[in-house]
Amino acid sequence: MENKSLLIILPAHNEGLLISNVIHEINSILSDTNTKFSFFISEDGSHDNTVDELEVLSKQLKLKYISSKKRKGYAMAVVDGILSAKSDFILFLDSDGQVDPKIIPEAFEEIIKKENTIIIGNRFIRRDPFIRKIYSKLFFYFYKFLFPIKLKDPSCPFVLCATKDASLIAKYWLSFGERVSEGFWWEFNAWAYKLNIKFYEIDVNHRERDGDEKTKVYKLKKMPGIIFRNVIGIIRVYCEKI
Repeated sequence: MENKSLLIILPAHNEGLLISNVIHEINSILSDTNTKFSFFISEDGSHDNTVDELEVLSKQLKLKYISSKKRKGYAMAVVDGILSAKSDFILFLDSDGQVDPKIIPEAFEEIIKKENTIIIGNRFIRRDPFIRKIYSKLFFYFYKFLFPIKLKDPSCPFVLCATKDASLIAKYWLSFGERVSEGFWWEFNAWAYKLNIKFYEIDVNHRERDGDEKTKVYKLKKMPGIIFRNVIGIIRVYCEKI
């Protein structure tokens, strides 16, 4: 069988303290396999030393990155990575290192045996702030009402799929225009469901975030806007005809 290529896409915003260790950990794991892999980092308006770290990494590893002075948001950072992909498969991971990458070789072996399938991680024990877990659980029931997908964790940022499938989903996501979307993976998997793409869920170890800062997305004062955008986004996907 031809050696299939894997592109690892990580969106990054203010991850200067973590990103080098995260990428080196992934690189170390995959270097012990026969996987043909490379990294693509979509840097999103950082105001720390993230870009400096990426410049160093690009000289050490098979890594490319794009940088934006203006914040475009997590979703567009991911989509920009998809639009740049030339590989057979894409693995999406967050750049904070919370998802343990040890599962990657097993997941990649599984995906190359499957057709029309997306592998989604299941954070069986979530190491997230309490408010984020509560919001995700409540949104989960609303989401399942519209999209009866047999996934335990449809918002997990460990996503592995064929590049052609990711590109098709990105096209549909962009059909609504560039926008802020904290619930990108909810929408991504909803589009996949509508496109009759199959799902395969795999347990992933979810770790405490290293560093001094926890995620800033799910602050209480931001919740009304987040909830509104995510509800509207999912309803729009539900109503859209394929």
